[in-house]
Amino acid sequence: MQEIKDIFDRSFKRLFSLSNSAILSLINGLFGTDYPPDSTIVYTNRESTDAALKHHFADVFLVINGRHHYHLEAQVYLDTTIVLRVFEYGFYHALENRQDGSLQLDFPEPVVIYFIDKPGIPPESVLHINFPGQGTFDYHVRNFIYPRHSLAELEQKKLVVLIPFQMLRLRAILYGANGQVKHPSQELPV
Repeated sequence: MQEIKDIFDRSFKRLFSLSNSAILSLINGLFGTDYPPDSTIVYTNRESTDAALKHHFADVFLVINGRHHYHLEAQVYLDTTIVLRVFEYGFYHALENRQDGSLQLDFPEPVVIYFIDKPGIPPESVLHINFPGQGTFDYHVRNFIYPRHSLAELEQKKLVVLIPFQMLRLRAILYGANGQVKHPSQELPV
């Protein structure tokens, strides 16, 4: 299972070696922005180290026009704790990219792209952060559930760079609802 996850993870990250115009279309489609084709894109550090010296790798951080920070994570399995990792990665990104001497942390705008559709995936994940004596803050992370969008909608939103992941839709055809491979004698829907 880890092998399959790694293949899709590498495939997702490979998208970001495409042209800037393709990536700008992706960001514009996912976040409802309107960056022009001549915008600059800088990919920032994805690696962080926690207090236990364990390395963590986010999928993609990018900065558009030197000031708009985005964080994209891709999932091929349901993960109800992804919002914790997105927050953690965002914290380290904000810490690393803060202005000299500033005591302000600017988190990147996050989105998790799910390439599966399971009943437990909400439109957004929320992490409740409690600051004793100061109140509670809700950190919202939008989930873009790829299979819930038609090809026409993906094209309209200019998300065509995600089209290679259409092959994941075949999983529902090849595997039954119980996750078992269908027997060759069973009819596959056309």
